[in-house]
Amino acid sequence: MKVEQQIEWDERLWCTNAWGSGGVKNSGAYAFICAHYGLTFHSFGAMNFDHACRFALKQLNELNNVSPISPIFDYMLVDESQDFPQSFFDLCEKVTKETVYIAGDIFQSIFATEIISNITPDFLLSKCYRTDPRTLMFAHSLGMGLFEQQKLQWLEDDEWRACGYLVEKSAGDSLYRLKREPLRRFEDLANEDIKSTVLVLTNEVQGQDTESRILESINTIKANNPTVLAEDIGIIFLDNKNSSFQMADRLERSIPQHFGWTVNKAYETKKKIKDRLFISHRNHVKGLEFPFVICVASRISSAYGIRNSLYMMITRSFLQTYLIMPSEYNQQLYDQISTGLEIINARNCIEVQAPSQEEIVKIRTTITHSKADISFYDFVYQIFDELEIYPLFRPDLYETVKRTVGEKFARDNVREVIEFNYKIMLREQAQ
Repeated sequence: MKVEQQIEWDERLWCTNAWGSGGVKNSGAYAFICAHYGLTFHSFGAMNFDHACRFALKQLNELNNVSPISPIFDYMLVDESQDFPQSFFDLCEKVTKETVYIAGDIFQSIFATEIISNITPDFLLSKCYRTDPRTLMFAHSLGMGLFEQQKLQWLEDDEWRACGYLVEKSAGDSLYRLKREPLRRFEDLANEDIKSTVLVLTNEVQGQDTESRILESINTIKANNPTVLAEDIGIIFLDNKNSSFQMADRLERSIPQHFGWTVNKAYETKKKIKDRLFISHRNHVKGLEFPFVICVASRISSAYGIRNSLYMMITRSFLQTYLIMPSEYNQQLYDQISTGLEIINARNCIEVQAPSQEEIVKIRTTITHSKADISFYDFVYQIFDELEIYPLFRPDLYETVKRTVGEKFARDNVREVIEFNYKIMLREQAQ
């Protein structure tokens, strides 16, 4: 651990983005490669990153055919590999002398169709040191709908293990107990009466609105943790819409009044700020962590994007997460997940009834459909075409489908809702 040489940034060691800007050599790996070899740089607006990397590779191969190119790096480490196309890794390999290390999260998307890819990793790191294991178990359960009658995702046993779970089965292998090994970072907390996740319902009629519930949660955090600072708390809104921004504006006024803390609306500043309480929505929190996180949701639908975002939001905390949601939209879901959360807190495991093989096939098929390059609107209208639904009824039927099943690519359910309501509409039209 002895320092014999100072780091020579941008000379011997680069820490940079993947893309970068044209004309700014050290702004990104792609920009650096283009500048060094005299390749055509393509900006973000011109084409996607995959095409840009493919074009650069093509030019490099053409140069190499004329005269062998020399590598510019000895080693490269690519982090967040799940965010990049294969062409970027190929480009990195082309310009690296020794080894390219590729690090990624196999659970970055909880709806990946293959948690374990065809590429076998050299090292599999199955422990998460940022988040309390109980919080992680709850986030996975809510994200994948494990406590609900109709599950949204299910993994094979080896996939559960790859994601850090110890798998125990009973009742003819139909009852699963999924456990995670305890971590020393959280051992003391697990032995105390501290809930890693707290569910909070709002009720406008009873005067328990979202803002008051947020302030109550902050007050509870302060009472239980006297040394907590403003920067230790992150408030994250699930919904990226006007009502969330209006709530943030109100909190910007009420939090200083109640606690003397200044607020940082990170969707405007684009960063964390010391000594300020962080407020943002789901699109600006990836890669961040806080001791305490307050997640604010409205209607929690079964849409995969919503559940994946909830999983990501809840796991931003390494001590405690509060999930605030209105009872008028989420009472049934609350009853299901609160029971599952009680088991996690009491037994340190997820206890869940496994779906049948037929249900698993449906789940995987549904996920595959949802990942196709098609909007939910187009998905429903394709079924309208299959059933030859009259154009007159399609707008109302579409709204009925959304209210009934949410924006969920469940073909059988959507088709059933359409057929049932279409018959009613035809009958009413005839009368």
